[in-house]
Amino acid sequence: MANAKKIEDAELLQRLSTVFKNYGYEGASLTIMSVATGLKKPSLYHRFPNGKEQMASETLSFIRAWLAEHISVLLEEELPPQKRFANFIREMNGLYEGGNESCLLNMLTLPRHNASSLGKAISDIMMQLIFTLSTLAQTAGISKEWADHNAEQVLIELQGALVICRGLNNSAPFERMLQRLPTILFNEH
Repeated sequence: MANAKKIEDAELLQRLSTVFKNYGYEGASLTIMSVATGLKKPSLYHRFPNGKEQMASETLSFIRAWLAEHISVLLEEELPPQKRFANFIREMNGLYEGGNESCLLNMLTLPRHNASSLGKAISDIMMQLIFTLSTLAQTAGISKEWADHNAEQVLIELQGALVICRGLNNSAPFERMLQRLPTILFNEH
């Protein structure tokens, strides 16, 4: 009879996500991950035989599925585009705890000269978000060229605000950025 898992996969990946958001890829040691998950190092290696890179990769897959289930669905609902985007903003505010939480994609980004599957996964997630946001803007009558540009700018604003909030230890820039997002996405310059 197989042993029962001490922690279910979804909870394990959520805890690893928190570690990576707090410490980044390089700073997330096995000791920190062990404490956060409640698993001893051998148990972590049993669940993730390829070590930290596999933990990060599976965490990104978990986040990608969460984004598809929670964010993409909001942006594709049968509601007016502005209402869908308001729901997206509300969800982003919750996800990033009003600007007090770091972005996993940012914290797992490795230096540019380190080619890895993580970089490809992060790029794919960002490209999917840009595509979905662009499609929403086009639904509101924005040309494809400007919709693509605006969708990318929404991600720049989100990521930039999170970095600034972390650096200043102040969530006010995030709150202000959220208020600006609709004028960014639905603006044909």
